Amino acid sequence: MIFSKLTVAALLVLAISPLISVISTNRVQAQSADRTQSQSSATRTTGGITISPAINNVDIKAGQESADFKFSVTNNTSETQRFQLSLVDFGSLDDSGGILFAGEGSQKLDSRYGLAKWADLEEETIDVAAGNKGVVTITIKNSEDLKPGGHYGAVMVRPISSGDKEKVQVNQVSTALMFVRKQGGEQYKLGLKEYEIKTGIFNMPGDARLKFRNDGTVHVVPRGTVTVRDPQGKLVAQGAINTGSGAILPGTERQMDVELQKVGSSKVPGNYTVEVSHRYDDQESMTIDRASFLYVHGWYVAGLAVFVVPAAALIVHPRSRQAFTKNNRISDK
Repeated sequence: MIFSKLTVAALLVLAISPLISVISTNRVQAQSADRTQSQSSATRTTGGITISPAINNVDIKAGQESADFKFSVTNNTSETQRFQLSLVDFGSLDDSGGILFAGEGSQKLDSRYGLAKWADLEEETIDVAAGNKGVVTITIKNSEDLKPGGHYGAVMVRPISSGDKEKVQVNQVSTALMFVRKQGGEQYKLGLKEYEIKTGIFNMPGDARLKFRNDGTVHVVPRGTVTVRDPQGKLVAQGAINTGSGAILPGTERQMDVELQKVGSSKVPGNYTVEVSHRYDDQESMTIDRASFLYVHGWYVAGLAVFVVPAAALIVHPRSRQAFTKNNRISDK
């Protein structure tokens, strides 16, 4: 079989062209919907202390005078313990979701979202017998200067050692976090600032890195999915956003990684579509971001190589091609 230069060139273009990956984005903005109160959740154990719930979500309606909530402190040690209680504001440390308490480090918190000023403890110390639990009551005052939106604070629980002088054991501090939402003018504005999905012409993406920004005045919890579909629209891979239910405080950013699980075949070559669908808790509609990339499965490339490599050899070494055709002619006689 004799290959013409035109045929060989066409095969080379067909093989090399998939090396160029084209990324395009299309943003579709969805409308917001009603929101409802999140539930308090989780427990936290530090040393011999268990706090439950460790995360407290409280809604204050417009015109409501105050709001109370309770959490328990369990003494897991073999002796009666006295605990000192105090209030402090907190904010986001960085885009990893870490928490920064007021007074820690050089970073200043945004006072607009503080809470300690409007929170009252029923008592500043409690005694809890070994193996028992004590209940702490906190009252949030709905003063006029408490602006609508989110306010964030924590109750610091420190065990005090007995003796002639009471001494706080700083290394065993536990916290009960308070996420307070004052209704009547709060603003919700969650956006996907950027996202990174590593794709290769011969590699299907295995994860996605998303960065959300909250430009509203209240905390939000992102939800959604990242999906990959083949040129025919069939689902190939998918992953859930924010499986840990992390919140993003107002005026901050948070990075979230999504692991993509393979759910279908990816043997069809062509343009694949990545779709990031996201919303915040209690929002009914989604915001959707799309990107496309060119993908070719390994078996397809191997098949092309069977034809392209010999053809390329004929172009690069014309004498070999002449010898090949000459030998064919001789064998025909």
